Amino acid sequence: MYLCCFQLRKLLKQKNINFNEVNSKKESILLLAAKTNDSTLLEKVVEKKVDPNIQNNIGETALSCAAHSDNLNNVKNLLAYPNINIHLAGSNKKTAMSSTMIHGNLDMLKVFIQ
Repeated sequence: MYLCCFQLRKLLKQKNINFNEVNSKKESILLLAAKTNDSTLLEKVVEKKVDPNIQNNIGETALSCAAHSDNLNNVKNLLAYPNINIHLAGSNKKTAMSSTMIHGNLDMLKVFIQ
């Protein structure tokens, strides 16, 4: 199920929600927020301390979605998680950093290396 930014913001306001639950595609709210390319929304989800390492059914994480979208702000926000695993690879065997290298985004690559 695809949720738009409005629906995600509404969900964030609800109480007694397990923000680590996933949908039928194994997508967490953090991964969905990363897919929207909305940095403000992602920051609000990050505040909920959602597990950043949840992978969907094809192995994508919120970080890999943000990197694939070339969203530098979202990548920075996700890399600030103390327990983020930057080495998780999707079914395509690529990590978020290797995808960044392939896309040639040097600014983002610098953020991964720091």
